[in-house]
Amino acid sequence: MNSPFVRETAISPGLPWTAIIEASIKPNAHSIQSLYVRNLAIILAIAVLALIFFGTHQSPVSSSPGSTGNHDHQFTQ
Repeated sequence: MNSPFVRETAISPGLPWTAIIEASIKPNAHSIQSLYVRNLAIILAIAVLALIFFGTHQSPVSSSPGSTGNHDHQFTQ
């Protein structure tokens, strides 16, 4: 995280001068990393809750082995 952020800008089109601005990334790197970790944790929590919700509310017909999804079965006695 020792890499600097560098921006070069021409002062004027008629002058051969260039302004170079350099700033350290280190002060912002920790806050950006914290933001990404928090967002990843939120996405993970949503994914886990979705798996739990859809796992408990799954139709027993669609989860039975050999089910074709056709519910027009004729039963004879």
